Amino acid sequence: MANPFKTQGWNQGLYEQSATKKETLGALRFTADGRSFRYARASGALAAGKACIMAPAIANHIKQANTGYTMSVGDMSVNVLIGATALTANQYDDGYLQIYDGAAGAVGQQMMISSHGVSAAGSEAVSLNLAEPVRAAVIATDSFALIPNPWSVVSNTTALANGFAGIAVIAVTTLYYCWLQTGGVGCVLNQANTALGSNINLSATAGALETSAGYTSPFIGNTIGFANVSAKYNPIFLGRY
Repeated sequence: MANPFKTQGWNQGLYEQSATKKETLGALRFTADGRSFRYARASGALAAGKACIMAPAIANHIKQANTGYTMSVGDMSVNVLIGATALTANQYDDGYLQIYDGAAGAVGQQMMISSHGVSAAGSEAVSLNLAEPVRAAVIATDSFALIPNPWSVVSNTTALANGFAGIAVIAVTTLYYCWLQTGGVGCVLNQANTALGSNINLSATAGALETSAGYTSPFIGNTIGFANVSAKYNPIFLGRY
């Protein structure tokens, strides 16, 4: 089971990166001035002050019929039959097993994944170790989805529909673990001139925020201090957790 919410005793500093995982992905951390941060892993190099995008789902790992495999109440280790896409080490650690379709008593369940097996090419059963037990029996004709932790492979990309993960507060090496800022006063790259007090969302320019991005993303925050200047790093009050 993941550690309960904590306010101190963190194993990694806010402005440190680590080659090894030291916290639960997505762990929420606050500072005394009200800023909030999430623990994440970079899929590629991250630049300080740039917006990061969440991890996407994999088509052959969602909406999959679990043909031939069942899950019993209380199970902490289960098998899932994935489609023809490789499943790599640590890919779904701190992610989720969801029961997507099937028997009325089974659907709607979500169990956090602690670790799992690997598959070089997919199209086979993979063992999942769960952090939470199965709560209702799942039969062999039910369907499942593997959902990555949103902070497991964050990136400075333009895949806006995947959602906002936070702002990198330091430069981060590919596949290293770090903290991303999600709430409070931040220093963020702006793509288009933005009036003081404007609501902002993700920009089509990788790593940036702006007022109108061509994609209607959820509310991220608003400009404070002064009107933002394009291609500069400006004060934003981030409104996420």
